[in-house]
Amino acid sequence: MTTLDRYIVRNLLHSALLWLVVMLSLRIVSDLFVNMDEFAEQSEGFGSVLSHIVTYYAFQSFVYVAQLGGVIIVASAAFTIARMNRSNELTAIMASGVSLHRVLKPVIICSVLLSLIIFVDREVFIPRVVHRLIRDRDDVPGKEEFSVRLVTDSNDAAWYSATFLPAEEKMINPMIILRNKNWHGIGCIRGAYAKPARMGDRRGWIISHSSEYDAVLSSLEKTSQQWDKPPSSRVIWTSVGTGEFARAVRHRKDGEDIVVIDKQYGLVVKAKDFNLSFPGPNKPAGGVLIEPRFIFSSSEGKIMACFLAESAEFKKDPVGNYNSWLLKDGRIVYPSDP
Repeated sequence: MTTLDRYIVRNLLHSALLWLVVMLSLRIVSDLFVNMDEFAEQSEGFGSVLSHIVTYYAFQSFVYVAQLGGVIIVASAAFTIARMNRSNELTAIMASGVSLHRVLKPVIICSVLLSLIIFVDREVFIPRVVHRLIRDRDDVPGKEEFSVRLVTDSNDAAWYSATFLPAEEKMINPMIILRNKNWHGIGCIRGAYAKPARMGDRRGWIISHSSEYDAVLSSLEKTSQQWDKPPSSRVIWTSVGTGEFARAVRHRKDGEDIVVIDKQYGLVVKAKDFNLSFPGPNKPAGGVLIEPRFIFSSSEGKIMACFLAESAEFKKDPVGNYNSWLLKDGRIVYPSDP
C-alpha cells in the first residue's frame, strides 16, 4: 500500500466514522422525539427510564447500521473525493502523472470492506440480539410481556408465541417449527406453555399441556407415514408391543436403561424399568414404564423432540390396532438456546 493509498483510506474512514455518528444520532433523536411518550409510560423513575432508553437504542443501533450502512458508505466516498477536489489535491495528483482511476482504487476496495462489516452485522450480530429488538419501547425489561415473532434458534427452528412473560419466564401457546439443515420443515411442536430448563450441561425448553390444550409433536415431512396419530404429552402411539420391552428388560445389564426402537414411528424409547402385567381373561398384556423418555427423530436422523413422563401405561386398541402409552405428568423437552 502506497502513501497515497494510506492517505485516501484514512480520509475515507474518518468520513465514514463522521457520517456514522451523524446518521445514527439523527435516527435516534428523531425516533426518541416522536416516541418519548412511550418511554415515559414507565413509572420506575427517571434513572430507570434513562437506562431503558440507552439500552433500547444500543441494541436498535445494530438495525440502524444495517439500514443506513449503504448510504453512509456512498456519502463517505463522495465526501472524501469532494474534499480532495476542493483542496486541489486531485489537480496535484494529475499533474504528477497519476491517473484519477488510481485514486478511485483504494476508495472502491475500502468501500467493499465496509460493506462486509454491514453484512456481518446483519447476518451475525442482529440474529444474536433479536430477542432484544422485538420488544416495544414501553416494555420494562424483565416485566412487560411481548410476542415472539418467528425467532430462529441455534437449531434453525423458528419460534412463535403471541405472549412471553419475562417475569415468569413462560411462553403462552408456543409453536416451534423444526427445520433441517436446508431449512425445510420437518416437524412442529405446539403446547400450552413453554418454560426454560437445564438438562445436564445443555439448556432447553419444557413444553407442557393444559386442561384444554395438549402439547403435540406433528410431522411436516411429506414422505412420513407414521404420523396418522401425532404423539402428545398425554398419549404416545407406537407399533411396538410389550414383548419387546420384556425382552429388553431380560437382556439389559445392571444399572442400564432399557432401550427399544420403533422404526415405524422414528422413535427410541428409554426407561429406568418396565413392569409387565400378564394377560388374563378378556385382558390383554400390559405394562408400565418407569421414568420413560420417548425420543422422536426425522427421516434424516435429526432429533426433533423428547417426551418425558413420571410413568407410562401401555394400552392396546383392539379395534384400530394402535398401541399407545398413556403418560403420567407428560411434557415435551426441546433442547435449544434461550
